[in-house]
Amino acid sequence: MFERSESFPPAKKSLGQNFLIDPNIARKIVDAIPAKAGEIILEIGAGRGKLTEILLERGFRVVAVELDNFYTNYLGETFGKNPNFSLIHADFLALELSQIAEIPFHIIGNLPYSITSPVLFKLIRDRQYTRSATLMMQREVARRVIGKPRTKDYSILSIWVQTFANVELILKVPSTVFRPRPRVDSAVVQMKWKSNREQIPQNEVYFLRLIKTAFQQRRKLLRNSLMGIFPLEMQIKIDFDFNRRPEEVSIQEWIQLSNKKPPNMMQS
Repeated sequence: MFERSESFPPAKKSLGQNFLIDPNIARKIVDAIPAKAGEIILEIGAGRGKLTEILLERGFRVVAVELDNFYTNYLGETFGKNPNFSLIHADFLALELSQIAEIPFHIIGNLPYSITSPVLFKLIRDRQYTRSATLMMQREVARRVIGKPRTKDYSILSIWVQTFANVELILKVPSTVFRPRPRVDSAVVQMKWKSNREQIPQNEVYFLRLIKTAFQQRRKLLRNSLMGIFPLEMQIKIDFDFNRRPEEVSIQEWIQLSNKKPPNMMQS
């Protein structure tokens, strides 16, 4: 199947299509999935089926999600007779994961750069339906996902993802293994959801609002940028150092601050 690229139409920029053409990279990505043969893998944007083919060879049960009409038909024609393959013609961002049979399942995908953050936020919101997510994304975004405190990559995305998942950089992927070739390199990141409720925020909506407020003014000290949430008279009563910038605060500290729930944010 890897030799049939001449039959494919031009990639659609509107869908952010950059297709993986290197079977060795595809195998390494599949190798990294923490799943056993027979388990369900939901593939985001199956496209030309490079990952799909290897997943099926390894004995996984594949639910392929594809939005493009041509590739939906192509995937159906190529893999439709395999009893371990099923196909959903849909936008993944609009898909109700609770409707997938036999939850929880694992996620894999080569994400279009333009929807990486929305996909990550959706996966965290719906994490009760999945076991893990192994995702290829723009390397710059991957650095933010795994970003650590006191670095330029530490961001809203770092905190949001790492609050709910243990994250690992699995593989760096050069732009040369895609067609069309993108202008940037990629990386594969894996997320495994945390199970300890004591380590996550009591109010996820408020927690996200808190870190967004702080990082939207990341050069300011928190005593100033969070004044609208924690007025000065409240700051002096809380066991938290507000004389820092947001990138200096650990994820656990953000969670602890969030769980204090100021009165004016209780309904957030």
